[in-house]
Order: sequence, then structure tokens, then C-alpha cells
Amino acid sequence: MRGVLLSGSAARGTARADSDFDLLVVAAEEDCTSAWRSRTRPLPVDFLVHTADHWREHFSPSRVGDESWGYAFLDGVVLHDPESVVARRRADPVETGWAAAAMTNDLLRTAWAADNLPNPSLDLGTVQRHLDDLAVPDGVPSPIRAILRAAPKEALRRQLELITALEAHLGNP
Repeated sequence: MRGVLLSGSAARGTARADSDFDLLVVAAEEDCTSAWRSRTRPLPVDFLVHTADHWREHFSPSRVGDESWGYAFLDGVVLHDPESVVARRRADPVETGWAAAAMTNDLLRTAWAADNLPNPSLDLGTVQRHLDDLAVPDGVPSPIRAILRAAPKEALRRQLELITALEAHLGNP
């Protein structure tokens, strides 16, 4: 075992009396088939065991639908990390890219607010279908499409440019 992280409601401080404990285990290759996966547990504990590379695949920003795995590591409480493998996951470029991808949702909501339009569902297909509804600032669908296709570092750079362009259309708070 290379690292253990407490995740979920217990780590966020929102656990209820009936909540379980979610432990994310970063395992060495040979540990992945061990007794961690046993269903006979005396405590309500979910052990999710993967190698560091497999965890990385779970929250790669190019993968739609698994964004919540990034929060598991960003919000988790490190319980065991003798090799700093969990700490490295938090500073990894994939997590940086994932964070940029997650911030895109807020940027999309801001673009719709600048246009005084109701927010669409943030499902990627719905966003794509309604991008051409946006008119402020002029040509805004193109930079948003570019953000959605860009590599993480480029997506972040483009997001910052679009934020600057949107600021003038939001009014004063």
C-alpha cells in the first residue's frame, strides 16, 4: 500500500449516522487483487483500490463523466502517505487540467449570465447545442468551443482570456 485517503462525506464533514467511510487506496501493482476488495467487513467502509496510474485515468480531464474522482483527491484527508504519492496526485498536471475542466462549468454559466439567458444543463451535448444562442461578447461560441477542445494548459489560458472579455458585459455588483 502506497497511500490512503479518506474521501466522501466523512472527509467533507457532511457524514450522517448512516454514512459509510470511503477510503481511496493507492496500491502497488501487486496489492490491487488483495483482500481490500472483500465484501465481508465489520464496518461500513468502502475501499476503492487502484494503482496510482489507474487513479490518474479515473480523473483525466479528457474523460467526461468521471469528474467527481478529482474531488475525491482534492477534498480528501490524507491518512497514510509514506511515499508522498497522494501529495503528488494533488500537484499532478492531470489534476491541474482536471481543475481547469471543472472550472469551465462556472465559465459557461457566466457566459449565459452575460447574455441574460437561463443556464442550460451543463451536460456537454446540451452546452454544444446551445452555444450559438450566445451573442455577448461578439463571437463567444468560438472561444468556448476552443476551450472545450484544448489541452489543459491551453484551456486555462483561453478561459482567462474569455473571463476578461466577459467582465465588461456583467455590470457592477
